[in-house]
Amino acid sequence: MTIKQTLYTLLAATLLPCNVVRLQNIDAQRACSSAEYLAKQLTDDADFSRRREAIERQTADFAARTYPSVSSRSAAVTIPVVVHVVYNTASQNISDAQIQTQLDVLNRDFRLQNVENQTIPSLFRSVAADCNIEFCLAHRKPDGTSTNGIERTPTAKNVFASNDDMKHPERGGTAVWDATRYLNIWVVALGGGSLGYASYPGAPLSTDGVVIDFRAFGTINTRPPFHLGRTATHEIGHWLNLFHIWGDAPCGDDHCADTPTHHGANYGCPTVPFYNSSCGANHAEMTMNFMDYTNDNCMALFTEGQKTRMQALFAVGGARRGIAESNACSPLIPLATCAMPTNLAVSDVASASAYVQWSAVVGVQNYIVEWKKTLDSVWLTAPSTTYNWFIFNNLQPSTRYDVRVRTVCQNAAMSVPTDVSHFQTLKKINIIAPPTDDCSDLFEPNNARLTAKQIPTNATTNAQIGDARDRDWFSIKTPVGSTVKLRLSNLPADYDLKLFDANTQLVASSENMGTADENISFQTVRGQDSLFIMVYGYNGAFSQKTCYALTVNVLQPSNIFILEKNALRKGASSSLRGHLRGDDTEGYAS
Repeated sequence: MTIKQTLYTLLAATLLPCNVVRLQNIDAQRACSSAEYLAKQLTDDADFSRRREAIERQTADFAARTYPSVSSRSAAVTIPVVVHVVYNTASQNISDAQIQTQLDVLNRDFRLQNVENQTIPSLFRSVAADCNIEFCLAHRKPDGTSTNGIERTPTAKNVFASNDDMKHPERGGTAVWDATRYLNIWVVALGGGSLGYASYPGAPLSTDGVVIDFRAFGTINTRPPFHLGRTATHEIGHWLNLFHIWGDAPCGDDHCADTPTHHGANYGCPTVPFYNSSCGANHAEMTMNFMDYTNDNCMALFTEGQKTRMQALFAVGGARRGIAESNACSPLIPLATCAMPTNLAVSDVASASAYVQWSAVVGVQNYIVEWKKTLDSVWLTAPSTTYNWFIFNNLQPSTRYDVRVRTVCQNAAMSVPTDVSHFQTLKKINIIAPPTDDCSDLFEPNNARLTAKQIPTNATTNAQIGDARDRDWFSIKTPVGSTVKLRLSNLPADYDLKLFDANTQLVASSENMGTADENISFQTVRGQDSLFIMVYGYNGAFSQKTCYALTVNVLQPSNIFILEKNALRKGASSSLRGHLRGDDTEGYAS
């Protein structure tokens, strides 16, 4: 079944009589609303449908390179979890201990350390997978302050439906934490007989996460047969891009080669092995798979194929890559353990900008630069990943400023600031307008990535390098997998061209000598939609009379991800392979 066929099958689930049992009594049979929830999102949001297709292409590419297994010897992916307990009654306000039992279940199930794995029949034991995924209650909030990973919110609503009300404060719920860094789990009283539902990768970040009924969360005060925490295991499987094992259609496709075709959902605890001939030849169904509908005590495994689909999300370009890179599981430590920068100095002060540097501090994650007008009380802040030349822009001329710097350590603790240094900006420099109308905009000030000017693609922008310190920064929006072609022409002097990704990493550059055109061809591979372009004069070259031309063309996305860029350095040839670090910037940082 193709990606599109799968999406249309899910969409049809909302148009045909529902094949998920809806019960007033939670104790009868398992009911999960994720397939219907996905189908509704696909109906409501055309962009979500396109994102899903892109995710499936990336998953197929990852699987082609790694199947049948992803090494368990590499470091496990640790997923930071925030549990939003939205309650109306005391029984709905579940305890910290009950929440911890659910985390324990997840860590056993996803590492194949659950006791039930001993009951896996020999027929399926060879494909049972240690998924190399672990979970922790977050130690840091999105703002960097400490947390136990549990948020409690009283509500006037006694029962929630599967409509995301619990994710919106104005509808009786509580808002999502940054879904690119956390797995959000809402524990509520769910109506309609549903035990839970989950967002698939690519869903809107404002509602991304998992919802579980409070009576099926963890192993304390839960109701049999859904009392062992497997509802969360099942729903997080959806959140990690797994379909129901029957493919949400009779004899459907769950996109895992090592799971047998299922006639449909299985309930209760079928005899193992359970044979069914509805899909052709009589064969055993994997009723103990976490993505079936059997009782908690009869669930036991994910397969290697399911593991591969999950791990694809955390690879470079994967839809949940940010989760793998999140530091929210790292505990905070006292500020005193983070060393303060030294030797702060300000130089190259101009009318609207200045440069500051300090001595490097070992073991830091980044630095925080703070500045303000001397007469003001509020400090402005910006991060810097390097101690070399942090640039200020948009300063006012003939004004006295204060500046200081802090370090941020790997554990996100922040040092005390340095002593304050002072500097005075120069009088305003008037840039001479060009004699022609080639430059419709001088693009000043856009001397740093933070002030980059967004420009259209498949068009030419004319601009000017007006003095030796002028750097023109531009941003563009690009579809995932598209090829970006840049051409810098009509050069009055030795100008160079650099391309950065959204994380300020240098990904390509063109630095020909003299006034030869500069050209870059780059294919996006990170799954992001923003790139940054810097145009500058080599060794301070500039012209106040002639405008350069920057042409940006974006070709349609390709199914083949190839990164190619040869950068001709000053007097030498070199090749940029992969995503380079952003330290090759002639000593400047934005």
